[in-house]
Amino acid sequence: MLVLVSLCLLFEDVNAQTTKNRYYKANDENVSYVGRTEIQSDGSVSFDWTGTYLRTRLSGGELSMKISDTGINYYNVFVDSLLHKTVKVSGKDTLINFISGMDKGIHHVLIQKRTEGEWGKTTIHQFVLHNEGELMKETECPSRHIEFIGNSLTCGYGVEGKDRSEPYKAETENCNLSYATIIARYFNADYTLIAHSGRGVTEMFLYYASVRLLLNGRSFNTWSVCAKT
Repeated sequence: MLVLVSLCLLFEDVNAQTTKNRYYKANDENVSYVGRTEIQSDGSVSFDWTGTYLRTRLSGGELSMKISDTGINYYNVFVDSLLHKTVKVSGKDTLINFISGMDKGIHHVLIQKRTEGEWGKTTIHQFVLHNEGELMKETECPSRHIEFIGNSLTCGYGVEGKDRSEPYKAETENCNLSYATIIARYFNADYTLIAHSGRGVTEMFLYYASVRLLLNGRSFNTWSVCAKT
């Protein structure tokens, strides 16, 4: 009986080791962000502007995040330039799967906030990978960067609605289908969207300029977290 119990405990210990995850902080050097972000003291990364995105390379076939949101936001997940899935983010310190079912080879990953700031602020705490997985810095980055200042047209307000009479909701907003991101892809450029539905271009520019002056740019870094400014 003692031998049987020992074997069972040994099996459980080996099984636990083989299923152990690998963790990366949100501000890990192998992940770059494009858009206005703020790095917290614990390495978490917060943002709310529409179109903010991160890029990295992934092996191991799976990627989850420990993530918080002050509201409800939706994210486009692209793997090797193809839409893998759309992910809903809400709650505090929630573990949410973003990529699954891929082979364990190296894949290019881009995860984009498709909803605008009024739906809430997202904070990424950790990336969680399979124990055999790894994050690697993306080396194929555009050399151009375009900043768009606009309103609902720039946000992709309601672009996935069935028709023009459908009431607006977060699920139907998708900045990746707005004119701004289409132009950026045409010119193979990174982009930043300074956009909020219901605000005109002039009003939005003045609002952004005043807030940036007030906060001295702390929460409104235009470039990647890893970029040298």
